[in-house]
Amino acid sequence: MTLYEALASTRDGRRGLAAARLRYRVKGLLHRALASSGMSQSDVAKALGLGKSAVSQVFSCSGNLRVNTVAEYLDAMGFEVNLELVPAGTARKKAVQLRSIPVTKATPSVVDMYADAWRTIGPMMVGTGSFGYEPVSQDAVEFSRVAS
Repeated sequence: MTLYEALASTRDGRRGLAAARLRYRVKGLLHRALASSGMSQSDVAKALGLGKSAVSQVFSCSGNLRVNTVAEYLDAMGFEVNLELVPAGTARKKAVQLRSIPVTKATPSVVDMYADAWRTIGPMMVGTGSFGYEPVSQDAVEFSRVAS
C-alpha cells in the first residue's frame, strides 16, 4: 500500500489530501496570475497597501488563506477565479493516468494533457526548489483575466 492509499483510506486522510490539493492549486493560480500580470510581489503589496512580507507569506501559501484574501490578491493582479466541482479523486486519477502513458506513445492529445498539467504546476515549482508536486489539469480550477 502506498502512502497515498493509506491516507486516502481514512476520512481525515482524504480531507487532508483534498486540502493539500486545493492549497497547491491556489498557490499555482496566484503564481500564474502574478506571471501573467507582469507584476512583482512588491507591486501587489503596493496595490493592496500591504507589506512585502505579508504578500510573500500569501504567495507561499504557508498558512490557511481566506477566500476573501485570494480574491483580493487576484483582483489586484486583474484576475478572478472560476471554480468547478469534480468528484473526489479526479485529480489523482488524472495524475496516475498521465504517469502511466509511455512518452514514446504520446499522441497530440496526451501532449496537450501534459501541457495543461505543466501550466498548472509549473508556476508552483518556480523558486520552490521542490519537484514533489503531482501534475493536475486545469479542469478543476481556472482563472480568467478581468476586463479592465
